[in-house]
Amino acid sequence: MTTEVLGSSRTACAQPLWDSFDYSSNLGYSNPFEHLDYPAVAILPRIIKAVDGHDCVIIAGPTGSAKSSIVNLALMLHGYSVIDAQPTRLAAARLADWAASLIGESVGERVGFRTALHRAESWRTRLLYVTEE
Repeated sequence: MTTEVLGSSRTACAQPLWDSFDYSSNLGYSNPFEHLDYPAVAILPRIIKAVDGHDCVIIAGPTGSAKSSIVNLALMLHGYSVIDAQPTRLAAARLADWAASLIGESVGERVGFRTALHRAESWRTRLLYVTEE
């Protein structure tokens, strides 16, 4: 098992792997978020390649870099089912609302949330924001 740390100087993979990778030619991926100005958007191809090729991927970045929103949504659109634990009920509901709006859907379709008090999800949900409370 290999672990990658993105956004950090410590990584288990050699850096040349990242530099030589051309996402569009290898997998035909088009980035539907490239018009958004968030740090994570610029490295989405690297993140998805890391997830595709490794058992464990750690994504580290500052608050507001789109780790919980754009990255999770991109992984869902790439075919993964994603569960994201959030610290508060409000955060889970707001993230689900914003992520769903980015793909033109309502919360509870492909993007949903589940907290102790509320839930909005369906059999189609592939990105779920949850809380422990």
